[in-house]
Amino acid sequence: MKRTQKIFIILVMHLFSYAANAQDPGKIAGASCSCGPGQSTCSSVCFFSDCCICWNPATQNGACGCYWGISTCKTGLINPSKGLTLDENIFGEVDPAANIVFHFANFKKLTVFFARLNINTSGFDDVVRSTSSKYISTNDNAKISTADFTALLTAYSKLIVQLTETQKNDLNIYIKTL
Repeated sequence: MKRTQKIFIILVMHLFSYAANAQDPGKIAGASCSCGPGQSTCSSVCFFSDCCICWNPATQNGACGCYWGISTCKTGLINPSKGLTLDENIFGEVDPAANIVFHFANFKKLTVFFARLNINTSGFDDVVRSTSSKYISTNDNAKISTADFTALLTAYSKLIVQLTETQKNDLNIYIKTL
C-alpha cells in the first residue's frame, strides 16, 4: 500500500509539473540541466523558484513539482522491496544535485500575506535579504546553491507551520493571484 501511495505521489508531482508548464508555455525554466546519455530528467517552473535534476533510471527515480510556489526536484534510490525511497519531508530537504534558480522579487511578496495575518516575518525577511545579497541576479532571478535554497525553505517553512489549514489554502490562492 505504501509503495502504491509513493508511486501515486510521484505521478501527481509530474502532472503538476507538466500542468504548470502548459499553463504558461512561453515561460522557460531558469534552471537548466545537461543530462548525460541514458539519464532521465524533470524540471519544475514555479512562482518562487525553478529547478531541474538528472538521474540514472536504472538505480533511481525522480520527481519534480510545485509546493506553495516553491519548485521541488528530488531523486531517490529504487528499492525493489519498498519502491521509491524518499524522505517523507519533500519540501524541507533539497537534493544536492538539483539546479535551482530563485525568484527573489516574487518571494519577497510573501511578506504581505503573512503581515495581513499578523505573523512576524522579521526572521524570514533577514534570511531573504542576506541570501539575495550573495548573488548577482538578472531581473531578480539568480542561480543559487542548495545550501542557500535550504535556508530560504527553512525560513518559509517556519511561517507556513504557523498557519491553520484554512490559511494554508488561502496562501495557495494568494500565490496563484500574484
